[in-house]
Amino acid sequence: MEETTPMKRLLIFLALCCVLISSGVHGSERERDPIFRIGISSHTFEKINRNDALAALKVWSATVIKEQNLLEKIEFKMFDGPVDGLRNAFLQNQLDAVSITVEELMSLKIQPEAIYLGASEKGFHVRYAIIVRRESGIINFDGLIGRKLIIHEGQRMVLALPWLETLLVSITGKRNSHWISNLTTVENPSKGILQVYFRQSDAALITQDAFEMACELNPQLRKDINVLFVSPPFITSFFLFHSINKKQSAERLEKAIIELHTTPGGRQVLTVFQNSRMEKQPGSILDSTMQFLTEHQRLMKDSSSQGARP
Repeated sequence: MEETTPMKRLLIFLALCCVLISSGVHGSERERDPIFRIGISSHTFEKINRNDALAALKVWSATVIKEQNLLEKIEFKMFDGPVDGLRNAFLQNQLDAVSITVEELMSLKIQPEAIYLGASEKGFHVRYAIIVRRESGIINFDGLIGRKLIIHEGQRMVLALPWLETLLVSITGKRNSHWISNLTTVENPSKGILQVYFRQSDAALITQDAFEMACELNPQLRKDINVLFVSPPFITSFFLFHSINKKQSAERLEKAIIELHTTPGGRQVLTVFQNSRMEKQPGSILDSTMQFLTEHQRLMKDSSSQGARP
């Protein structure tokens, strides 16, 4: 066997050092991923023009990269259909932040310390209202059964049907799925309000804010239309950073999100999503909405099992 000389040993040592240093550099490059990936649930885009929304987000991200000196590029990925794809991507650390609904957060089984909410002048909660004409004779939930009820579509309406189902079961003790599934939908709350006002529909399920705004524009509506039920305050969707990914980038992006309303590109994004600003709130603010969803799931399960009994 050839004897290893001191010179050969030195060359081998230097070669190993080069390999280790090279591995360390590549490892650092992997840790410092040049792309900040944001996953967006399609459920937070309900009835928003997807192309307009993504275009606005791209313009805003380009502005953020420039103003906040971000080293990373911002990449948006839309997740359609079931939550499985988004959940797996998030839990496997393939996403650095997500825009999701509260129900989707529950499937992730995490407790975020902080979230970011789109807010309007009246805050970030949404309440739903069932409205009827005062002269209709409808004074309780039983009066709605068999009547024409319309609901408007929109990203803030994601919990409207769960609330209606919960209200139905809690009041009547049973789930009338046929009645719920035959609701008539309209594009916006104004159409729902006007159809009730002009007796084209018996009732409408809309956001309370939409009704209040309509009454401010036309005080006669408040005289002729009665609010039959109002829901508790809910939070429908929000923005969340991954707890372990790219913390320095997240800090700079957090500043950009909170200051979204101060830049033209940011205001464009807010306009598309019908908000006026973004607010940072503790994750505990979602507790009441999650409790509602848990109760809704329980009621639906109990009513289904009761319906299956002979």
